[in-house]
Amino acid sequence: VAASFGNRTRLERVFYLSLALLMINFLIRELDIEDLAVPEWVAMVGSGRTKRIWQAALWVIILIWFGMRPRLTIRYTLHWMKQCCGIYFVPAAVLMVLSWLIDADVIPDRTGTDPLIEELVEIDAHLLIMVTGIVCLRRRHAIPAPEPEDPRNPA
Repeated sequence: VAASFGNRTRLERVFYLSLALLMINFLIRELDIEDLAVPEWVAMVGSGRTKRIWQAALWVIILIWFGMRPRLTIRYTLHWMKQCCGIYFVPAAVLMVLSWLIDADVIPDRTGTDPLIEELVEIDAHLLIMVTGIVCLRRRHAIPAPEPEDPRNPA
């Protein structure tokens, strides 16, 4: 979400907000809100039919916005995917899909280790997505990488 602020065009802001929405969807998919000690309204909004309705409504809004500018959206998305951010994000997305396929038993379990494998694949995907966010922020705001410490000159 932080990557969507700053000196950005409207397309960039909506693009990064759509990535944030995707991450929120992944997070909510993993959390069993109804099992947590949260207020009743949070459990209602974060689970079941209500959750699917508000998620779908947000995606419809974003897709309509992108649909009004299809060429620009496709051109920007392809440009973004060629940058460092996209290079990290694409494998992360593939790992998330693979995780879902394992979780949904689309890929048959022959060893009985599906839950472990699914969680490991998912963790790798989340780490890559976190790296994507960090890289995007660093590149956009030109935050210099920390300089390696010189052992001859302790500061």
